[in-house]
Amino acid sequence: MSQMKKDLYGRHQMAPPATVESGDLDAVPAARVTFFTPATAGLVVLLAGLTLGLAEWGFGRAVAAGRNEPNGLFRFIMTTLLLPSGVLGFGLWGTVAILRRLSTRAARSCGAALTFVVVAAAATWFNWRLFDGNWARTWNHIEWIRWSARLLCVLLAAAWVAWFFQFAFREAPRRSVASRIAWPLVLASCALGAHWINLHYYAEGYADQHALLSLVEFAIHILFWIEILGLLQDRAPRSAVLVGLVLAAGVAGGLLWQVRLRRTVAVHALRSRAAEGRFPVTRRVAPLVERLLLERLARLRPLPVGDVADLMRRAFPKGAPAADLDALLSPERRKFNVVIIAADTLRADVVGPDETGRTITPNIDRLAESSVTFRRSYTPYPTSKYAYSSMLTGYYPRWTPARAATLDGAFKLPADLSLAEVLREEGWATWAVTAFNRAGIANRVTFGHTTDGFEVFNPARNETGLQAPAVTSWAMKLIDERPTERPFFLWVHYLDPHDAYRPHPEFDFGNSPWDLYRGEVAYMDHHMQPLIDRLVEGDLSRNTIVVFLADHGESFSEHFATFHNNNLFEEEIRVPLYVKAPGLAHRNVEAMANIVDVCPTLLSLLGVKDHHPRMGRDLTGLLAGQTRETDWVDFSYSELFPRSRLSGKEMQRCLVFDGLKLIRYAGDPSAQVYDLLSDPLELQDVFDPEQPAQQRALGFMQALDRRIDGFLNAVDDRKDVEAHRVAQMDAVITALENDDPTDDDRAVADFLRLTFGKDRRYDAAAAALFGSARLARVRRALSRLSLDPRRSEIFRANTFAILTAIPDKDLTEYMRRCVAAPYPPISWGASRWLAMHKDPTGRTKLLEGFRKGPPDWRFYAAPALAHIGEVSATPYLLTALDLIDSVAVTEAIEALDALRYGEFSLEVLDRIDAFSVALRQPGPELAAAQVAAARSSEASTLLLLRLARSQEAVVQRKARTSLLRRMTEKRMKAGLAMTDLEILADTAARDQHFDEAVRFYRETVKAAYDLRFEHPLLKIHFARLLAVTGDTAGARTTLAPLLGPEPSAWVRRYARGLDRVLEARAPVIVEPSTAKLEARVLDRIENMEWIGRPVVARVQVRNTGKTPIPGGPWFHGLRMGIVFRDLATGNLLVPPGDQYMLHRFLPRGGIPAGESVEIIVPGIGPGQVGEFAPVLFLSRRPWFSEDLVELQVLPTIRVGKIK
Repeated sequence: MSQMKKDLYGRHQMAPPATVESGDLDAVPAARVTFFTPATAGLVVLLAGLTLGLAEWGFGRAVAAGRNEPNGLFRFIMTTLLLPSGVLGFGLWGTVAILRRLSTRAARSCGAALTFVVVAAAATWFNWRLFDGNWARTWNHIEWIRWSARLLCVLLAAAWVAWFFQFAFREAPRRSVASRIAWPLVLASCALGAHWINLHYYAEGYADQHALLSLVEFAIHILFWIEILGLLQDRAPRSAVLVGLVLAAGVAGGLLWQVRLRRTVAVHALRSRAAEGRFPVTRRVAPLVERLLLERLARLRPLPVGDVADLMRRAFPKGAPAADLDALLSPERRKFNVVIIAADTLRADVVGPDETGRTITPNIDRLAESSVTFRRSYTPYPTSKYAYSSMLTGYYPRWTPARAATLDGAFKLPADLSLAEVLREEGWATWAVTAFNRAGIANRVTFGHTTDGFEVFNPARNETGLQAPAVTSWAMKLIDERPTERPFFLWVHYLDPHDAYRPHPEFDFGNSPWDLYRGEVAYMDHHMQPLIDRLVEGDLSRNTIVVFLADHGESFSEHFATFHNNNLFEEEIRVPLYVKAPGLAHRNVEAMANIVDVCPTLLSLLGVKDHHPRMGRDLTGLLAGQTRETDWVDFSYSELFPRSRLSGKEMQRCLVFDGLKLIRYAGDPSAQVYDLLSDPLELQDVFDPEQPAQQRALGFMQALDRRIDGFLNAVDDRKDVEAHRVAQMDAVITALENDDPTDDDRAVADFLRLTFGKDRRYDAAAAALFGSARLARVRRALSRLSLDPRRSEIFRANTFAILTAIPDKDLTEYMRRCVAAPYPPISWGASRWLAMHKDPTGRTKLLEGFRKGPPDWRFYAAPALAHIGEVSATPYLLTALDLIDSVAVTEAIEALDALRYGEFSLEVLDRIDAFSVALRQPGPELAAAQVAAARSSEASTLLLLRLARSQEAVVQRKARTSLLRRMTEKRMKAGLAMTDLEILADTAARDQHFDEAVRFYRETVKAAYDLRFEHPLLKIHFARLLAVTGDTAGARTTLAPLLGPEPSAWVRRYARGLDRVLEARAPVIVEPSTAKLEARVLDRIENMEWIGRPVVARVQVRNTGKTPIPGGPWFHGLRMGIVFRDLATGNLLVPPGDQYMLHRFLPRGGIPAGESVEIIVPGIGPGQVGEFAPVLFLSRRPWFSEDLVELQVLPTIRVGKIK
């Protein structure tokens, strides 16, 4: 018998009958055979990989509706399919060969299941790399691992083991020819069905379902080829050696092609990313293969760039000569007024007539008709705080006051930099009427930096965002009351197009987000009319320069994104820009401009000498017609910072030049390139570094990067910076290991500076730079110092705290030793660390610290206590939900879940409805979505509906995926529509448009009733607004069903507290100055070694009035907090960042007349060294000094070194 027949039937099977010699399948008698041999195992996987890859390639072309790979199908197959499939085939070949030698059936079954896990995991990895685009980088890998595990355990395990066991390891009876032909057809149909579904998932951006279905397709392809080989087993010769040679040739061919490709610049085209997931093609080979093999055989060639010295010489020209501007405008131009009208979130394509000639912005169009209109203008950054900071300074976002404030003063800026500061010094009156609320302009990290130089900023002193009528009214009031002896500079800012979009009956275009957005734009334009009339036709038209612009655009799922601050595509960075000045005739300018150009252009138009160099360009040459557009270096530059660690976004920079748009990412040598002339929607990435035009654009972008990076004499050589940091770390290690106490403080401070970010969190990127060996030496040294009795207790506690902040499970033994330390902060801290890592060793110490320690320690220990089942930690965990620290809030959410806290979803949802800053951070949002997804209550469904409207893509996806598991897509869409109405109602209530809020709440309640959702919070919020508008009877009727025995005790307590207020006819909105409350802090606030440390205190609050006081989270509710008065200056310290929002609302049940309650109140310690008086305050708004009522002043504390 030939070797082929032995392989065909197996070495230990029944001998084949002689009648098989003819090869006629119909002549084969019933026999027990196995056809899945080690040789065919590898071939099956190779064929499955190739066919799946070809299917995905065709599928990609269908999605892209055009050319998706610039270098052709052959290169695509060689680089993405042949090498991974060949390697996977070899692995399965070897695995099957081993499994066939197992003796027992149980061992074979276990081996089959293990083989499935290996193959499925490899297939998932392969698919992940196949679809590795920029949009994939925003996914959360933990979620990917979770669905992969569910898939491996549920979807395919049983089916695969059955097929594999039956056809690879058992002697199954031969089936009929018809049966064996039917099965491949069935499998092919299944593959096509999965493929069709996958197409729709991918087109809608459901990335996780796409990857899941691709894995299903891979398994189906494998089964299909098993059947095909079984069908042809008597017709086609097979040999283990032949199959091995085919696999070896596949691996060698793929490897050689990769090496050859890496020696050319064309490899960068394969590595570049697709446009936000539009193209499902491979953009790079697996990093593991690159690091272990390809980097050693052939290093990547650097990306070629063109010579751009001539461009850089002409890119930043001087403006028009002063004499020419005097002749064109007026010799009196130094006395011109200046008005900047900024419309927030206004896309360029929504302004002006559409393709039918109709317009929704007639007033803005009138202004454009009398202005020089820049048809292609851009913002330097797609979010407000950086865009406006660039507008006012002429600096790109990375060097603006906004960025300096965000980075906590990481770099210093020149004094008197803002346009308002310069003009004020030159004699202009400087005013601003913006829609920003008081909280936003009180905080320099948000919009406080925009107030620099303005004599009057927001005279309305509005607590919430101003709508267009109020903005126009205040602007006209300032103009009417202006002094006549000097010119003025007025910045007018409209916020209406910003989300959330409100419906306006007079501008009703529909109910979709796009229609509502257009309605907001039309509403804003309508209420601009008095101001534009005055500027275009009134007395100001003869002596006023007017600039109209927008800070950024808005996404409506064009590139799988919504809102803004997501990407650098046209819908987010293309904005209108008009300049009107006396003497300038209307014309359209096709040359590109940027909002960063506004400041230098205005100073030049006014003839004001600028003492600061600006990064923006002076546009007066174009405005005056001195510079021909053909001579203008036509480019625009924008950027986008990483918004959060959760989203995984990297630094992005964008250049629009010569009809191309380049988008590059930090640390990535490749780029995305779009031809805006032929592809204005940016659907096709045409990156090809071999094209001279793209090389020139890449060179220009690199030159601009160097110019901007080094603008303030910054070091722009990244390698030199990294080498310097590594040398500093080596010096730290030497100092920590030399056992000299005099070096300890400086060494520890340097270690913190080098490895912890501005947010005082461990910087994984810095750790990767220094390497594991250096960090291990530091950890050993710090561990030794923290237990050294020769060091002070404070130093040992600080060193221990640093170690607990470093993610390292190897610290377990060290922590166990620390539990026995005599110094309580170390022993308690070690107990907490062990409990958080599910180690019960320190349980006794942890409980001791919780009972005997100060309140801030109980607060700190509460999450760890929850993980060992201590329900006494619950009040502190609920307080932690109000913190601003993302890590602490996330820990509290996870701890409440560990305790199975029943009202978790309602607690979180109630805070989100009250515009909680803490729970709108990416980390807490995702943690809340994961907890809600694991629960089946109706409250968790309502929370998921609210989280599905998050601005974080990963949170949206998690919430929507979870909702689809518990309801139909139609019901989910209806639920999301209900949630949108609720958001509108909450927003209207926040902005004190109470009648409008009642109308939205009424519609929301009706929608909830139609959907059979029992939404107690909605009824409570609705009843509260009815009471505010005077409908007390309607409010009590709404609350009545919640007072019975059916709702939970939590809901009854909340409803009864509000009903008690309504029954007494007491006000629902209580001013802090009229609240009859007495408060006593039960815990002493101790001296602090560290600045900016969180504090917490138990407070007993008594209502001394005759009427009950309502409680519960809502924007106008009473809240308490702890702030600090600097005894050196007598001023209350404004907490940094968003910490000014740190407070605790009064209990939901309110405080009945004459009764007392005990609550836990948080605060944030002073951010500087000195002596301070802690102050317990009461407020009705996010922390404002004017509204604050001091309830108790506590004993003085010292912050910093304590002698």
